[in-house]
Amino acid sequence: MAGMKNISELNKSSYEWGGRKLSSSYKYDWNEIVDVLSEQYHFIVILNLESGSVIPVRYNTSMSSQDEVEQLQNVTTVDELKEYLGFGMSIEEYSRLEDTLDFDNIRMGLWDDGRFSRTFKWTGFNEKHYYELKVIGLDEAPYKEIVVGVLDVTESMLKEVQNRKNSRMVEALSDDYVAIFFADIKDETLRLYRCADEVVGRYGNLFQGKHTYSEVIHTYIDKCVEVSEDDTINKYINFKAFRDEVDKNNILSFVYTRVFENETRQYRVKAVKIEEDGEFLGIVLGFCDVEDEYRKDKETQAMLQDALEEAKHASASKSNFLFNMSHDIRTPMNAILGFAYLAGKEVDNPEKLLSYLQKIESSGRHLLGLINDVLDMARIENGRIELHETSVNLEENFNETVDMFRLDMNKKYLTFKYSLDIKDKMVWADGLRLRQIVFNLLGNSLKYTKEGGTVWFDMKQLPSDKNGIASYEITVRDTGIGMSEEFQKHLFELFEREDRMSVNGVQGTGLGLAITKRLVELMNGTIHCQSEIDKGTTFVCLVRLKVSDSDDVNTTSDELDMSLLEGKRVLLVEDNDLNREIAKTLLEEVGIIVDEATDGAVAVEMLGAKSNTYDVVLMDIQMPYMDGYKATRMIRNNELRTKSHIPIIAMTANAFEEDKRKALEAGMDAHIAKPVDMTELFREMIRLS
Repeated sequence: MAGMKNISELNKSSYEWGGRKLSSSYKYDWNEIVDVLSEQYHFIVILNLESGSVIPVRYNTSMSSQDEVEQLQNVTTVDELKEYLGFGMSIEEYSRLEDTLDFDNIRMGLWDDGRFSRTFKWTGFNEKHYYELKVIGLDEAPYKEIVVGVLDVTESMLKEVQNRKNSRMVEALSDDYVAIFFADIKDETLRLYRCADEVVGRYGNLFQGKHTYSEVIHTYIDKCVEVSEDDTINKYINFKAFRDEVDKNNILSFVYTRVFENETRQYRVKAVKIEEDGEFLGIVLGFCDVEDEYRKDKETQAMLQDALEEAKHASASKSNFLFNMSHDIRTPMNAILGFAYLAGKEVDNPEKLLSYLQKIESSGRHLLGLINDVLDMARIENGRIELHETSVNLEENFNETVDMFRLDMNKKYLTFKYSLDIKDKMVWADGLRLRQIVFNLLGNSLKYTKEGGTVWFDMKQLPSDKNGIASYEITVRDTGIGMSEEFQKHLFELFEREDRMSVNGVQGTGLGLAITKRLVELMNGTIHCQSEIDKGTTFVCLVRLKVSDSDDVNTTSDELDMSLLEGKRVLLVEDNDLNREIAKTLLEEVGIIVDEATDGAVAVEMLGAKSNTYDVVLMDIQMPYMDGYKATRMIRNNELRTKSHIPIIAMTANAFEEDKRKALEAGMDAHIAKPVDMTELFREMIRLS
């Protein structure tokens, strides 16, 4: 190949080029990459992904100057290769080049086919060029050495750019236009290309042959167009003004009013600039009836106005929500910080210390409840919540709920009355979500009923018109403070809380009833409310559940054989010092040996050391330098060489379902959301180890 330095000598144990030698380790069958070496490449280099060293293999001297050849001979590292390639590049292109030649990105790019390519635009020693960077792996994943070839694709790219320009002509003619013209900017004529039959019949000779732009436009406006002083069309009656506007913007579009005998209709003009080899030749004009579109726009504007009013209400509700949340979050936070301060002063008084710690835990659980409400609502609104149905015993569920509320009712001196009247006790349901519905309703009655009042909780089965499906009516009634008629209109909307003196000071997010309604609807049910200020409130909730033939309730035992974890070695990857200290202490209490890494990059390095062997990795997600997703992908990539697999558990505050999915897609084996349930964590560790 003329002008190319010969590559055949590379099959020898060493090869000298530019005063440097290829080491004897380059023992590849070069026939396997002959497709790379057979094209007219600008130059080709070999890049070692472990050392970062670069060895130029050959250069097409017929395509470049001697200076370029000599500069390439002096390239020995990947940074020098980037500097060489980046000569004359824009900042954006150079950033793309750096990303492309990042070793991790190279290995990811080679993952499927062992090769990939990228196209860049930069200035060489003489003029601007487009070059294609082709990368091919010489060995197997995760790859140690690669071939990088640079191919001049300027000619094909310039043709592509030109084709994109000419495609605007096709774009102009692609819509349903009743008339299409070509305006020649040299003689200012307007020539008809195509039009509907009614246009020809209506205007006769006006649109036939060549006429000046001004003649046609003036005649058409005088006969057919309703023009006011501020209409856009006035700007373009003058051909020079019209031409200059199209030349500046490439495409011009505006709407005008077309006059018929008994009506007016809206028409749109679309003008597209036509070029060839950079020369402005003319303008394609299309005329299209857009009356139907215009009317739809008017209807849309009316709908948007209604939506704006709703948005204003929603915005006010959210502002109110943020105000209340600020108060409701600060209240338990104040208790946590305050009791933590007091606990620090009572280290020698176990009784007081235990009391303060119990109050800290209680406040923490309340704070977690507020956060869970917000997360639940976000999941429901985004359609990301699903019911996990198992066999549930409604009688046991009812009795457990009564037991949990009985103590709080007694503390507030409330009379708590309840009854159960059901035939089908076993159903298929999401027991957690069903209980959440009742908890929200009973919790509200408990909060908003004054001391000495009464709360009723009844559940009964109604006749069902469908075999295998049972209907259950849940009623929660109280003698509490009630709600106004106006507030009841927005009762189940997000962030809604009534602003009354008797309500102020009661904690809540304004999300509980909104969540309840959406959960009921997921169970093919309905919920209704009746309330009167200072007399009380009644909620009636109807759910339809599939009857279960099984008497076995699906439960998960919390009894774990903790001896299975004794002596296990765990790598804890966590950037937060406090979280790391807490996790390490809890793990070591059950006999687990813990090593720590402060970010993903440190974890990858520790796992790469032959002296380190671990049974499980606990991986945080959001960390500086390298996040948990990238660290996991690199660990799995390295395992291709070692033919091993270490269990990785995501232990993260990223608690949404899509976060769990992303963790599994990155190669993790399980996902535990913070705050961590240690029983759940230990169960997963036993399962995976």
